[in-house]
Amino acid sequence: MRLALVLLALGLASSTAAADTKARRVTVLDLDSTTGPAATIAQAITTALREPWPSWKVLVLRAKDDARIRKECATRTVRCLAKAGKNFGLDQLVNGTVERFGPNGYLVTLRLVSTWTDRVAAFATVRLSGTAWQRELAGAVESLQDQLGDRRRRGAPIDI
Repeated sequence: MRLALVLLALGLASSTAAADTKARRVTVLDLDSTTGPAATIAQAITTALREPWPSWKVLVLRAKDDARIRKECATRTVRCLAKAGKNFGLDQLVNGTVERFGPNGYLVTLRLVSTWTDRVAAFATVRLSGTAWQRELAGAVESLQDQLGDRRRRGAPIDI
C-alpha cells in the first residue's frame, strides 16, 4: 500500500513538473539598425538572445526565413509579425531595433509579440554606451530577458 502511494505521488509530481517545463516556442528576428557600430551591436545582441533561455525554446530560423518575415512585414506591424510567427509554429517572437542615442550611446528596444493574441506581450529597453558596449553586453542581455519575462543564468558568458 505504501509503495503504491509513493509511486502515485512520484507520477503526479513528474507530470506536474512536465507541464511546468513546457517551453514556449520563440524566435528572435535579426534586430533592425543603421549601418556602422549600431549594426555590430544589433548582431551581437541578436546572437546572445538566440542562446537557450530557461523556459523558452528559442528556435533559430534559417536566414532566408528570417529575411522573408522581415520583408513581408517591412513595417513590423504586430498583426503581420504574429501571423508570420503562427506560420512557423511559434508562440511568440522577438523583434527590435538598435538606434543611436545621444552623442555617445545606443538604445536597444525589443518587443515580444504573441502569435496567439496578435498583441505585444512585453517591451524591453536598455541603453548602452558607445565606447563600452562590449563590457555592458552581458548585463544588457540579462536585463532585456528579465523585461521580456525570462531570465538566463546569471553570469553566463556571451561571446561576441
